[in-house]
Amino acid sequence: CALPISRLGLGRCQCAGIGKTGLQGRAFAGIQHADIHAPLVQLPGCGNAGEAGANDEHILAHFGKLQNPEYILVFELRNDADKSKTYCTPEDRFFMDGLVAQLKALAEPTRLRVVVMLARGELTVSELVNLLGQSQPRVSRHLKLLTDAGLAERLPEGAYVFYRLTDSGGGRRLAELVNDMVPAGDPIIARDISRLERTKEARAEAAQAYFESVADDWDRIRKLHLSDDEVEREMRQLAGEGPFNLMIDVGVGTGRVLELFADRVKRGIGIDINHSMLNVARSNLENAGLSNCSVRHADVGALPFEEGAADLVTVHQVLHYLDDPALAVAECGRVLRPGGRLLIVDFAPHQLETLREEQHHRRLGFSDEEMGEIIERAGLKLAQQVELHPMDKDNQLTMKIWTAEAQV
Repeated sequence: CALPISRLGLGRCQCAGIGKTGLQGRAFAGIQHADIHAPLVQLPGCGNAGEAGANDEHILAHFGKLQNPEYILVFELRNDADKSKTYCTPEDRFFMDGLVAQLKALAEPTRLRVVVMLARGELTVSELVNLLGQSQPRVSRHLKLLTDAGLAERLPEGAYVFYRLTDSGGGRRLAELVNDMVPAGDPIIARDISRLERTKEARAEAAQAYFESVADDWDRIRKLHLSDDEVEREMRQLAGEGPFNLMIDVGVGTGRVLELFADRVKRGIGIDINHSMLNVARSNLENAGLSNCSVRHADVGALPFEEGAADLVTVHQVLHYLDDPALAVAECGRVLRPGGRLLIVDFAPHQLETLREEQHHRRLGFSDEEMGEIIERAGLKLAQQVELHPMDKDNQLTMKIWTAEAQV
């Protein structure tokens, strides 16, 4: 194990010198701390073999004279070490440093108020400016300090920037603990919460206005295929019971698919390129009280997730809008963990040119052969395909669900 010696919090050290071997008094320092030994670093003036050596202050003083204070010390546990003992590892020290930084970030009234507000949902800088009654530069500075401390994260979304508590880790747990400890009757916090409710109401009204402007088109398409209830029931069955650590919904739309699986996922994240639709989804998720689900601005061709991050990925009626649906499926495959599952819901081939002309559909459905090839090129294995025919003969769209799995 290697780490900068300046990070060690050792007590007394014992010099394991090599005696008079022509090194003119220079001895190897063997750190004798619990069951750790490290006869790897030369220290001048540290004494000969068997003599009590310098403590860690001596070591740090010596290395402080070097041009690179982050001098690397390598150590290992002795073979006969008691593994049941608890050692102060580098990770422990780094965790402690991070915790202290987080506590310092919270030790300021405005930042404490910001954390309490972010515990209740995502907010833009302008929304926080209105809530706190402070200038934009000042609010931005507080947000930067909270972000640097790992308590909040920054999510650009077009011309907007949203902030929220970090998704996981000690920072989120600490922020939630602090939020629970803040008395609801505090007059400043009560005023902030009241303003926050008005902000959410205004956001919901704007989202609803947008949705109403496109609702007629959505309703027209819905009448052409099987009911959403039937499709959703089949999706839940094909996905499996879970539980899923991370679900990604590509093309989140209204947020309905996240709502559908919220009871089976630890975290659900919906992505969309359309800012107005993100506002609709964000409002719906907040109204449903789904704190484990959130949305993020991103392109389907460049998902902002590491490889193998997700257990479940859903793509519901998205691919027919895309110029390159194969690229989108490949990205979904990239973020799936081995054994993870991808659900694609889209139309079977049809001849409704009006959807291309009026609804901007790039593709008039997908055949099983084409979708199978797309899935295979993405490095996934086609597991199942289901065809859902409309009950009414006048309806002209057949829904398809393709289930694929990442190779183990």
